[in-house]
Amino acid sequence: MSVGEPEFFDAEAEAAYRTGSLSIFDGVGEVFVNDFTAEATDLGARSWPTEPAALIAAMRAYVSGQGSSIAEDAAVVELAADLLRVSTAPPELRAAVIRILDRAGVDVAERAEAEGVVVSIRYVDQVLTLLELEFDADANLILERVTWLDEFPLAGTPAGAILQESVYTPAQVVDSYDRP
Repeated sequence: MSVGEPEFFDAEAEAAYRTGSLSIFDGVGEVFVNDFTAEATDLGARSWPTEPAALIAAMRAYVSGQGSSIAEDAAVVELAADLLRVSTAPPELRAAVIRILDRAGVDVAERAEAEGVVVSIRYVDQVLTLLELEFDADANLILERVTWLDEFPLAGTPAGAILQESVYTPAQVVDSYDRP
């Protein structure tokens, strides 16, 4: 990934960026190369219930024990996304997580695509946020996108700004792999 010079919507947004010294953290002009491997987490090793009431209770208990500074509903959404990212999560758990999201205080919409399913989750973190998770026909997470639906003046971000977009390739068994 290469991070170039930022582009701004207007002079006011650029002033907010420069004044807040955000450029120090952005790594403008730096090149990042990441070879992602399985993240060390206890989520896949835990035994999660698949019955909706028990699962939402277990998820709320888990996030309350993490000491997060964000709202509980937003933390549950982030945990749900984490659970859906875990490649070892059984299909029953993935299905249960998607089903209980509407009980987590968020709006969930699901639509079938030609090659899979897209789950869209609206929740409030700092602003109204849309998390889209796209799964292929084998239930592998292949796309994740986070969009702020409202303007966030503190960050100089307009409504509709995409904060994150990650594309995932399902794991494959190969004879050999040459690193780039």
